[in-house]
Amino acid sequence: MGGFLYSWQKPLQEAIDESDLQKLAQELSAAETAIFVRMQELVGSPEAGKESEAIRQAGKEILKIQTKRLNWPFPSEMMSDCTE
Repeated sequence: MGGFLYSWQKPLQEAIDESDLQKLAQELSAAETAIFVRMQELVGSPEAGKESEAIRQAGKEILKIQTKRLNWPFPSEMMSDCTE
């Protein structure tokens, strides 16, 4: 998997690395879809515990990209959890 521990990390990294803001939204959508699919696969799985923290951190990263790079509006009280 090219250095990535989880299948959804590659699309997320591609979004993080994307400099074209027109393409960034598409890259984020692909990352979100990959995370969503993986979360569905993990329901009831013993692997879920290991991967859940990584998914939580990925969600924070996606929110930061959406609000800071794409300037999407987001309630400030929810962003406080994403400033780590």
